Amino acid sequence: MFNMNLPDEAITRYLGKYTRVLNNPMYRRDAYGFWNGHRVYEALLKESDAGFQGHLHPASERDVSEGEVRSGKQEALVKDIVREEVFSLQNGKTPGRDGIPKDLYAAFWEIMGEDLVDILNEAGKRGKMPSSMREGIIHLLFKKGIGTGIP
Repeated sequence: MFNMNLPDEAITRYLGKYTRVLNNPMYRRDAYGFWNGHRVYEALLKESDAGFQGHLHPASERDVSEGEVRSGKQEALVKDIVREEVFSLQNGKTPGRDGIPKDLYAAFWEIMGEDLVDILNEAGKRGKMPSSMREGIIHLLFKKGIGTGIP
């Protein structure tokens, strides 16, 4: 399912207006990591870090029945929930430290969505999420006139 070994031209075509980002070697590496996610996330999932607790979506209205799990309906439910969460993010925001903005996930949901859902399902099955999915970067912004005495 993850075997999407795409050449540069294909990645550039799919990521269209984000080619500026892909010219940065760090982001290009992350884009390759996404498209070849099974290699990147397989290694991260093997890390012995804190386990993933709870559900993929804690605000879920109902539990999934055992019949739905056996019939495969659970994956459609999870995909719908993940899609809803991705589309609810503000435009221009990046949900992860890879710098890939929400706009990209939304624009290419049909291409990228299934891989993202598979990664989340695998994390749920293994009981832990990769550390890269549990980390973020926070930038403090100075507002003029407030906190002038802070070094």
